[in-house]
Amino acid sequence: DLSSNSVPKGQFPFSVWSHLMRGIITDYSLELLNPIPYNGIPKLREAIARYLFSERGMSVSPECIFIGSGSEYLYTRITKLLGPGRVFGIENPCYPKITRVYGMNNVRCVPVDLGDDGIDACALRKTDIDVLHISPSHNFPTGLTMSAKTRHDIIAWANSADRYIVEDDFDSELRFGGRPLPPLQTLDTQGKVIYINTFSKTISPSLRIGYMILPVPLAKRYEELFSFNACTVPSFEQYTLSEFIEKGYFERHISRTKKYYELLRKSLLEEYRLHGLSKRSKLIEADAGLHFILKLKTRKGEKQIKDELAAKGIKAAFISEYCHASPALSDSYRHNLLINYSGINPDDFGKALDSICEITEE
Repeated sequence: DLSSNSVPKGQFPFSVWSHLMRGIITDYSLELLNPIPYNGIPKLREAIARYLFSERGMSVSPECIFIGSGSEYLYTRITKLLGPGRVFGIENPCYPKITRVYGMNNVRCVPVDLGDDGIDACALRKTDIDVLHISPSHNFPTGLTMSAKTRHDIIAWANSADRYIVEDDFDSELRFGGRPLPPLQTLDTQGKVIYINTFSKTISPSLRIGYMILPVPLAKRYEELFSFNACTVPSFEQYTLSEFIEKGYFERHISRTKKYYELLRKSLLEEYRLHGLSKRSKLIEADAGLHFILKLKTRKGEKQIKDELAAKGIKAAFISEYCHASPALSDSYRHNLLINYSGINPDDFGKALDSICEITEE
C-alpha cells in the first residue's frame, strides 16, 4: 500500500505503555472513576504544555489546551466555536477529510491554490474567507513548508479583520533536516491562531487523542459553550499518555521513531536511485513527513496506471486526487505518484518499483 501510512510492527513501545497502564490503575484508581473535565484532565494538559515549551518554544497555559478524540472531532468543535456563516479557506491540494468534516457541519469551504511558497496572502485578501485552515510546517500531499515571510503575511491577513487561522501541525515532529520550524502560534500576538495537533503520527492513529490550543478569548468562549460536556477521551488513556510524556518516554520514542524512518527513507531512496525507474521519473522530496513523490514520465493516464498497479496488488494514489475544483492545478500535479513509506517492507519495495517501471514503460 503506497497510498497510506501505518505504524510498523515493533515501533510502538508496548512494554513501556503496559507498564504505565498498570501504574495508573494503582496510583489513580479513584481519579479514574471521576467525571472527566470538559477540557481534559489537568495532568495531561500540563504535560503537553511543558513538552511544547521545551520542544517547540511555545509558551502555552494548560487552561488554553483542550483535549479531544482526534482532529476530526476538533474541527467540528471549531465550527461551533466560531459560529455560523464563516467561510473556511483550505489549502489546495490538501487532505480530503478536512473538507468533508467541515462540509458535514454546513461550512462553506473555498479551496486556495498553493504556490511554491504556500498561500498567497494578496490573493487571500480578494476572497471572502475569514477562517484559513493550513498546515504551514508540512502540507500533505505536496510536502511544502511555508516560508517565514509567507507566515508573517498570513498572520497580517488575519490581524487586519475578524479572521482566524487554524494551524494543523500534524507531522511536525517528524522532520529530518533539523529542529521543527516554529509554529505560527508563536507569531500570534492578537489571538488569531487556533493550533491543532494529534498523536496519530507520533504514537498511533488508534490512540485517538488530539489537542487544540485556543487564544484566551476563544478559550473562555469554549468554556461557556461546552463546559457541560465531558471530554471525549477516556481518563485512563489521558493519565497514561501524561505519564508517557512526563517521564521522558515520548521524547525518546520520537527520537527512535525519527531514526527508524530516516534510515528506512534513506534505504528506499537509495534503492530507487539505483533502479531503472529513476531514469523515467523525477524524485520530489521534502525533509519532513512520511512520504515522497515520484513524477512519472509517461503518457498513460493516472487511472489506467492505478488500475494496472491494483491488478498487481499495489494500492496507489496521485497528488491530483487531492486537488479541489481546479483542473489547471490538477494538471500541474499530473503523474505525481505518492509514496507513503512508513509501513513499507523494504523487501517489497523493489518489486513495487519493478511494477511501476513495467506499467509506465511505453
